[in-house]
Amino acid sequence: MGIKIIDGRGSEKVSKPPVNFQALASEQGREWRDLCVKALERSGFVQIQLEQHLPDVGITLDIVATNQDGISLAIECKGSMMGDRPGSKRTDTVLKAIGEAFLLSQSAAAPHFPPMILMTSHIAGSKSPRAMLGSVPVSIIADVLHPYNHAKRIAWWATATERMILAHIARYAQVEELLHNWNC
Repeated sequence: MGIKIIDGRGSEKVSKPPVNFQALASEQGREWRDLCVKALERSGFVQIQLEQHLPDVGITLDIVATNQDGISLAIECKGSMMGDRPGSKRTDTVLKAIGEAFLLSQSAAAPHFPPMILMTSHIAGSKSPRAMLGSVPVSIIADVLHPYNHAKRIAWWATATERMILAHIARYAQVEELLHNWNC
């Protein structure tokens, strides 16, 4: 049974019935990734590739975005605008992001990428997810960004040179320093 939707002209449409949880989560994940892509486009990235598979470590990068200096950035998208604990408020989501960032660092492709960037809809404020994310070295996850709240930082990544990225990695030991510094 679907949901009846009536528009302002009185036209009726019946929507599809609710889908299962896993399918809904996948759909929301794709929608969130699409929002991240739009933020990257607006910030000046020159090329965006979706779903690059790294078979040697068994992961698929959500986005590989090439900046204006020709540097390819691996970006993991974790988020949703629905639910009680979206984005990096969930321990399982944070663990998956950390795991994928670590595996990227172990991949044969690692020399071609700076540390991974996490784009998330919600940054954990406390408890286990925050402790997990905060303890990760910046040499594994270079930044944690929200596509709307951190537009200036995304623009920085869009123009960053290798020297600027290396200075960023040297400046911060752990992700918590970034989160604290940017009041997340």
